[in-house]
Amino acid sequence: MPSGIRRFFLLVIIIGLVAAIAIVVIQFVGGSDEERYHAALLALLYGRSDRAAVELDRMSSKPEFRDHRQLLQGGLLLRTGRPAEAEKWLAVVDREGDLRREALLLLGECYYRQQRLAKAESCFLDMADDDPDDVDAHRWLGSVYYDLGRVTDAIDQLQHVIRLVPSDFRSYRFLGIIYQDLGRYTQAGDAYQEALGRNPPDDIKKEMQLDLARLLVRHKEYVRAIAVLDRAPGLAGDPVALAIRAECASALGEKTKAKRLIEQVLKALPADRDTLLLNARIAKDDLGWDEAIRSLVKLLKTDPHDFEARYMLARTYAMKGDRENSQRELKLSEDSKSIKARASNLTERAMREPTNAAVREELAGVCDELGEFKLAARWRQAALALLRPDGTATGAAPPGMISPNNVP
Repeated sequence: MPSGIRRFFLLVIIIGLVAAIAIVVIQFVGGSDEERYHAALLALLYGRSDRAAVELDRMSSKPEFRDHRQLLQGGLLLRTGRPAEAEKWLAVVDREGDLRREALLLLGECYYRQQRLAKAESCFLDMADDDPDDVDAHRWLGSVYYDLGRVTDAIDQLQHVIRLVPSDFRSYRFLGIIYQDLGRYTQAGDAYQEALGRNPPDDIKKEMQLDLARLLVRHKEYVRAIAVLDRAPGLAGDPVALAIRAECASALGEKTKAKRLIEQVLKALPADRDTLLLNARIAKDDLGWDEAIRSLVKLLKTDPHDFEARYMLARTYAMKGDRENSQRELKLSEDSKSIKARASNLTERAMREPTNAAVREELAGVCDELGEFKLAARWRQAALALLRPDGTATGAAPPGMISPNNVP
């Protein structure tokens, strides 16, 4: 090869290497503060705290980017589970300039994580006032109102999100959970169907398929419930799915199959409520009084206020000829039914009276009586948030609280 051509190719290679190095330098070292800020913000919003921290470290100390750095630092603290510390950084960010939306969004989440619900609501309402089509604002307002027991308002916010983003499964799933809590099982089933039709992640999809199948069983739509499970190959062998299949088999007259499935379920989930109840029902129909009583007593140790199980136990004792135990269990069943009716009435009243703290505190007490301690904690937090001028509720958020971040 002539020397001139060799030199030409050598020059091309050198230019290529320099270009490649330049690209790497620009990607990892260069870039403007504005670009670094936006990259860090996107990383924060998508849960990439490590990437956000790298971009923040590479930002300059120019005074004009002071608020940007404070916002990112607050966001990093929030994402690492330190909302009280994050608030100190985010509260001083200028919320009247270009950073207004992001500052309101992160500060509102800080307040929400601390259960300072009135302040959280204020931030998200400001976002919605600035842009009525801000999806994040309405989604977070749905969570705030749900935690305050303002269920009708929560539903309105979620339906607004659905109008804005009809392809997003999360709002439908959240609606399904709310309707299920309220005992509106038809609406819950419809919401889960809509969510399933919008390509949720596989783990979330499985949960919703189980919830939908349970709701169909509640409505005695056994063939449809089986079809839902048949379309979910990931649930093959799942004990909860087997429990639902056992219920369907029994209802469809396949008693032998139901018994086999019950045996499988109770090996994996010995305290499963629906399976123990089904086992007792089949045993009672077969005149196996003692087997039915054992299942029902075991179930009632877990939930003493399950009045359906208590009533079945009273009837089983009566069929066995044990009048004394039958009368005792019947009385306990009526007492439990009365307490649950009271809880239902108070829940409806809380929905009608969104600022009534007293009814929420009373409802929390009734939930304690029923042993529903997570639900009691949520209603008590809602009462505290309404009682305090700034909407602050003491203590950590109760387990199982629903928010846009844990309804994927």
